[in-house]
Amino acid sequence: MSGKKKSALLNASLSDLVQRFQKEDVVEEMEKRYQSAPTRLISTESIDDNRFIAEAPIRADVVASFAEQLRSRGIYNPLVLKRKGDRYELVLGRKRLFGAKAAGIVSLPAVITDIGEEEELLVLLADNRDQRESSILEMALLCHELQSRFGYKVTTLAGLTHQSRSQIANTLRLLGLPTSLRSDLNQGKLSYGHARALAGLDEATALMVAKAIYEGHLSVRATERYVQDLRDCVNASSALKEGARAYKGTVVEGRKEIRIRFDSEEAKQRFIADLFENKAA
Repeated sequence: MSGKKKSALLNASLSDLVQRFQKEDVVEEMEKRYQSAPTRLISTESIDDNRFIAEAPIRADVVASFAEQLRSRGIYNPLVLKRKGDRYELVLGRKRLFGAKAAGIVSLPAVITDIGEEEELLVLLADNRDQRESSILEMALLCHELQSRFGYKVTTLAGLTHQSRSQIANTLRLLGLPTSLRSDLNQGKLSYGHARALAGLDEATALMVAKAIYEGHLSVRATERYVQDLRDCVNASSALKEGARAYKGTVVEGRKEIRIRFDSEEAKQRFIADLFENKAA
């Protein structure tokens, strides 16, 4: 990208950027322009994955499929890269790059661009959105970067991804999952519905529920009920301990039980009576 075009992007209003990048053919049109641009052969070993989405690696079966295609058909589009010191960072052509590496292809044609970070993120988001099989973790990472780095609101991200605000909010919540579960989600071991049910749980609880999902082959609906039951149990436990302390009871927690000691029999009986009265209400 020329300095003039880069400056134009930096001076563009947010509404102009959204209008431009929410179009379904924005990446397709960009790829067409790059097909006729001057290219260079770049060693695949000198190209790094895009740092914004490196946490969401491409599934092994997809890489193998692209490797086979490249062996039989060759390279059909150049990669789009950014220079990073004496190396390059990938912008577009991720499946082609990793397919080529798996196929043993040592160099690929590429267009070198000086695209800015904001536009790079918008391009990647549009590319993710328009793919036949997109990565929900990749989308979450990109939305988070646009939100944290450039102040994009959920409403704006919803327009860019052609989703509702609630869908974007749920997508962003997935980044709160433990690292191992984010990896399972990205690799297809954990479905989006299951991951959404686990989002918001503390790490130990999320891992425990995930184990139950895998071992018990729980449906998304069953997982949602399981999580709700756990939350109800936690709430009941908190209410029990709070009530006990109100009657000056001493709470002793174990792994599988809660014991309450009272200073007097009278205090214990008043606590029990109050507990059953609230339950009946």
